[in-house]
Amino acid sequence: MKKLFFYCCFSFFLVSNAQLDVGIKAGLNYNSLSDLNITGGFAGINEDINSEGQLGFHAGLYAQFDFTKFYVKGELLYVENSSTYDDMRAPSSKFKLSTLELPVLVGFKVAGPLRLYVGTSLVYNIDSDFTDFFEFNFDRELSLAYNIGASVTFNKINIDLRYSSGFSENIASYLEDMPSDGFGYTLNTRPSQFLLSLSYKIN
Repeated sequence: MKKLFFYCCFSFFLVSNAQLDVGIKAGLNYNSLSDLNITGGFAGINEDINSEGQLGFHAGLYAQFDFTKFYVKGELLYVENSSTYDDMRAPSSKFKLSTLELPVLVGFKVAGPLRLYVGTSLVYNIDSDFTDFFEFNFDRELSLAYNIGASVTFNKINIDLRYSSGFSENIASYLEDMPSDGFGYTLNTRPSQFLLSLSYKIN
């Protein structure tokens, strides 16, 4: 009980001595999802099709507690990613994935406007589709990712570059209605992406 009381007092002390900044952010991201595995059919195929990453986008809000030497930042981001596949069994196919991400970051003020940070993010899969025909089923709707990045701040403007990747695999799969001769599609949706963002502090 004493430890809990001390923790609450310490947390209150930190927050009360911090400057709170809130703002909006948006940017581009590049995420190359895994190869697409196709199985089944009369011939019993088992084939991997190489993926080609595409540019996506993200947008959201942030709140940042700013201390003397470091800061704690929370974000809420909507993220869209996609990869294309081109093969005789999946000609000009495209897999699109929409996620809602909640990063919590701890950053350090290095020199001048430069900041370095690390953190984790909770990733929730909102929607997916494959060439606009069908949706995949996921092993898990929720997954955990890590983030590492750098940013520079000029007055109310912040430019941010980070790398984000999942701690574990999250397999997405689809099986056609005819298991005897239909095709099954699987791929790993674990995020492995670069995000370039522009933020604006609104308070």
